[in-house]
Amino acid sequence: MTAPAFDSDTYWLGIISGIIIAVVSWILIQGIKYLLNPPKKMVRIPLTDLINKSKIRRSISLDTLSMTEPLNFVKLFRQSALDGELTVWGHQMGFGNMDRVASPETTLQDIPVNYWKDHEIDWKTIADPNNDNAKISTSVSANYRAETKAYRDLHVDQKQGYSWVKRNQSNFRKVA
Repeated sequence: MTAPAFDSDTYWLGIISGIIIAVVSWILIQGIKYLLNPPKKMVRIPLTDLINKSKIRRSISLDTLSMTEPLNFVKLFRQSALDGELTVWGHQMGFGNMDRVASPETTLQDIPVNYWKDHEIDWKTIADPNNDNAKISTSVSANYRAETKAYRDLHVDQKQGYSWVKRNQSNFRKVA
């Protein structure tokens, strides 16, 4: 018996058919994955919504009790942002613009996780119940003195933020 003759047309047709089947299969699998688990739409909320949900006491009084909850909120928020548990956005301000309200000409920018190493929310801006979100700002932390840019009109991812408030609710009221 002799071996069947090699047919190069059939060989290449088989290779091309296999590649087409593999590509179409991959596309179908990706489509099914997307349909079964579509990407979640991220919703940004103003930080004031998160502050209100946390039910911290806000007062312009400077007594110890009035300062405790905003200070705890700031401390816990900063650590969670630094740990990457909270995604935070804001309008970036230039040097020396700490008193200026966020300009509508600037866009919300993702605040880098590393930013929170040396910065925090200015507790005085969240303590005042008369401040709207545009006045909520960041500042340098007590142990960092370099001139730096600040952010105003802070926003957080709603799902992350609400989950964070639920986990930390009891910690806002603790007196150190």
